[in-house]
Amino acid sequence: MKKYQNIIIVAVVFVVIICYPILMFGQPGGPPDGGGGPLGGQVGAPIDGGISALIAGGIALVVRKFYKNKKDKNKTV
Repeated sequence: MKKYQNIIIVAVVFVVIICYPILMFGQPGGPPDGGGGPLGGQVGAPIDGGISALIAGGIALVVRKFYKNKKDKNKTV
């Protein structure tokens, strides 16, 4: 078992070393003043888009569990 574990570790390290340069390619940077938008505005992705959806989903889950718990307690009484 120890022999196979060493072979797997060496293979993973080898694959990471081979793939590392390919994974490190990034997109070129924008203009230094940040005015690359269509009307000279900022370019970039909105930060709040996904976070607000996660918060709304979490609130909906809590409300659902609260009402389901309340309904189950009323049935047993």
